[in-house]
Amino acid sequence: MEEKQRCRKTKPTAATEQQSWRWPSDMLFDWWAGTSSASAKAAESALLQYVRAPYTSMMVPIKMNVRSWFGSSTVPAHINTIEVNPAKATHAIPVVVAHGLGSGLGLNYRNYDDLAELGGGRRILAFDWLGQGRSTRVEFPRRSSLFPSDQRENIRAGIQYYVDSVEEWRKAVGLEQFDLIAHSLGGYFASHYALQNPGRVRRLVLVSPCGLPSPPPPSPQDSGRSLPWQATV
Repeated sequence: MEEKQRCRKTKPTAATEQQSWRWPSDMLFDWWAGTSSASAKAAESALLQYVRAPYTSMMVPIKMNVRSWFGSSTVPAHINTIEVNPAKATHAIPVVVAHGLGSGLGLNYRNYDDLAELGGGRRILAFDWLGQGRSTRVEFPRRSSLFPSDQRENIRAGIQYYVDSVEEWRKAVGLEQFDLIAHSLGGYFASHYALQNPGRVRRLVLVSPCGLPSPPPPSPQDSGRSLPWQATV
């Protein structure tokens, strides 16, 4: 009973209910990786049980403009989100927490209580990046990599993909301005978001920020070691 009172679960509305359908790529990945959405939810709950402050879990619906070889299309997506300490928040500016590569919002479970006590009470929101944690696996924008210009465009489109997802999420949850704390590769994307939306981010806190370096050029020892095309499809 105490746990249910501490963690207030929102009602299953369009803004909070996980979509009943699943992308075929999600099911294929679950089969290949030996995991599932249910196991991801269980792992997240096992971490969030240590958060003392009241929090609400929700799936925030957004729409993403995805570009592929066949053109552009708008697809629905959900971003897994928690809101900590909403009832006791006294500070007008909320804090948003973004995790690093291959992680999820549960990773920062030890930080939410301390952040929620800042300034007598702060509203804390944390989310899973698209394609990570419990958020939707939306098709990643890319084109062929036959030419250097294509590779540069892939990088630009990939960065914009995450910047746009944060902006769509911000609109969906109704934030006007916030302090943004981001870790690792999340800090890299958060920096790009802040540069493009300076009026939305009041303060940017980067925790061990990093990006991904360019792949090294092939060496003579690598000649003849490429995988067959069946393994790269």
